Amino acid sequence: MGDNSIVGAVDAASANLCVSDSIPGTSSNTWIIDISAYDHMTYDAKFFDELSSNTRDRYITSANGLPSPITGEGTISLTPTLSLSRVLLVPNIHCNLLSVG
Repeated sequence: MGDNSIVGAVDAASANLCVSDSIPGTSSNTWIIDISAYDHMTYDAKFFDELSSNTRDRYITSANGLPSPITGEGTISLTPTLSLSRVLLVPNIHCNLLSVG
């Protein structure tokens, strides 16, 4: 899948969460941990191992309060041992969000 980075990590054994404060200037491969997001989301279809096109009218509400269409849903491999399912493809967002909420 390439060099994806996560701007935070969860240690399942100790339930510790470490989040970076270096979000400004993140690359397109960076995933930001978002405790307020209900779903994992990305704007880039290239990340998907499997992607189903969305035929229904589905939207998310962005932080600015405006609706953004969901154009697909699928599975992404962040690392060889870490896959995310039911990730939403939302082309209007400008970051990758990892939901932990």
